[in-house]
Amino acid sequence: MYEQAAVTLSEIFAYGRTFLKPHENILVSEWAEKCRIISEDESKGRPGPWDNTVAPYAVEIMDAFIEPDVYKLTMIGSAQISKTEIIKNIIGYIIENVPAPILLIYPTEDAARSFSSDKLEPMFRANEGLNSKIAKHNSRNKDNKTLYKKFVGGSLSMVGSNSPTSLAQRSIKYVLVDDRDRVTTAGDEGDAVELAEQRTESYSMLGAKIAEFSTPTIKGISKIEASYLASDQRQYHVPCPECKYFQTIQFENLVWEKEKDVFGYTVKHHPETVKFACKKCGSLIDEKHKYNMMLNGKWIASNPDIIHHRGYMINRLYSPFSTWGKHVAKFLEVKNDPTKLQVFYNTTLAKTWEIEESSEIDVTGLTARCEDYLTEDNPFVPENILLLTGSVDTQPDRLEVHVWGWAANEEPYALAYKKFYGDADQDEVWEEVDDYFTDYKVTREDGRELSISYLPRLHHPIFVDSGGSNTQAVLNQCKRRYHKGFLAIKGVWGYDKPILLNRSKGGPKRNTPFQNIGVDGAKTILMKLLSTDKSPQKIHFTKAFCDIDYFAQITSEKAVKTYDRKNGAKIIWKKKKRNARNEVTDLFVYGYAAMKALNPNWKKLQDNLSAKTSEEKQQTIKPEPAEKLKRVSRKKRSGYSVHDW
Repeated sequence: MYEQAAVTLSEIFAYGRTFLKPHENILVSEWAEKCRIISEDESKGRPGPWDNTVAPYAVEIMDAFIEPDVYKLTMIGSAQISKTEIIKNIIGYIIENVPAPILLIYPTEDAARSFSSDKLEPMFRANEGLNSKIAKHNSRNKDNKTLYKKFVGGSLSMVGSNSPTSLAQRSIKYVLVDDRDRVTTAGDEGDAVELAEQRTESYSMLGAKIAEFSTPTIKGISKIEASYLASDQRQYHVPCPECKYFQTIQFENLVWEKEKDVFGYTVKHHPETVKFACKKCGSLIDEKHKYNMMLNGKWIASNPDIIHHRGYMINRLYSPFSTWGKHVAKFLEVKNDPTKLQVFYNTTLAKTWEIEESSEIDVTGLTARCEDYLTEDNPFVPENILLLTGSVDTQPDRLEVHVWGWAANEEPYALAYKKFYGDADQDEVWEEVDDYFTDYKVTREDGRELSISYLPRLHHPIFVDSGGSNTQAVLNQCKRRYHKGFLAIKGVWGYDKPILLNRSKGGPKRNTPFQNIGVDGAKTILMKLLSTDKSPQKIHFTKAFCDIDYFAQITSEKAVKTYDRKNGAKIIWKKKKRNARNEVTDLFVYGYAAMKALNPNWKKLQDNLSAKTSEEKQQTIKPEPAEKLKRVSRKKRSGYSVHDW
């Protein structure tokens, strides 16, 4: 007992001697290079002493945090550009050199816990200077928990913005915010970061600092973008190896070899040949020069009159851990998918994604775009259609269904729209819809027959809305028809949500599968398809049923920017007229999401269909007895479904 007390007392005296020791006059980057050791737990690829030459753009960002004239620091950056390591170095520097209370804010408490366990604690263990200042960890020590670290002269509190009580405690000198654009409001009290800033008032004359870090999101809504625009707006300029002109590395200045056909259209890209074109002399710079260019780079402010707020913007093209060719290949992969392209803009280019408020779409113009398929004059569908999906919108007194055809590159065709009247809580109307989808078939112009088919446990081509007043009935009916390809869906709002989110289970026993889908992204794609009449970036309509009422429904909503105290600025979809019907809009969203969930291989689908069509054309019927000829004439045409993927 006395021995344990003596050990504790000696630790106290050790802490005291450390605390009384004068702090070195050292920059954050200098401290990192002198003291920071990166452990295997932190980095499997590059453990060892911190080296400022690996990511030279990070040096000034770290050092700006302790400049006397700088009160606020903003870093808007792509993924994998050292944001997390900069935050860790700032925390380590504070603990060892200028100890005081620190508040680190994450969007959620789970994210804060993950950072503490996976990033911060391994850094403490690997660095004895830091570890000696942190209160010892044991089950009874309240000074060292996952979200709270007591150290000599201060403390580190890690919170999620979704826990407002965590933001209303003691005074804070240093506020660090990671993933700023996803930080939510603190209950009814307003913006979590603004609340945290209020807690620095006691230190306002003693060097209080606020630093925000994030990838951007939506233009005009992104909070990290707004913070950057209020700063001195610095970007990292590097010299051209040929003419020495300083410039930023931007994606639009990357060039690569392309193969073109006789008409001048690009038929193949070679991202492995990518080079950077100098904005001044036009020299094509190989990526092998990137490292030396960055070593000689410098931050240049475009708004230098701002003194107290430093802002830094940098994209992933500067990263020493990825290649330009990789980013070009990714761009080529996602360029035709707006939701994936937004992710590329945000996380690779460090740019906000611009969503304009919807412009009015001329319904009369859409009517003029109607095509002659599935009509009395032409009962066939175009032969470029490769697969079908179905969608169901539920209303208390009816079920509305739509069948969509899809050509390569997600080119949509409206094939069928039908209403089934009946109580959506009862079986009868669902049996009608079931029979309709089971029997539904169309024939292409080349004779191939298409239907809506299902592969067990893998593909569900029929998405059914479960968000209305008949939720439990929808879940029950879809569970009963799960083996036929029916899957209940639930719409989730928000432009930061991908079209396909996680699959969950609902119902009283939580045993009914349903798919969460991001509706805002799908509606944005719909508006893009409606706004053009150029294939393949347009939606095709048939004269068979697409009338004025149909087009009024599919254009019934628009994207508008709104603002409220609790959530700030955001873009939402709303009806143009209060009582407007929007079932067709929803049916497109569900049908599009079903197609995305199928994840079709367009080339394989096309090749399979082409091969089967060719085989049928080559078959000849030899002279046979009349009875056999009769049997041949009754033989059904071979249908095509997702089984042929």
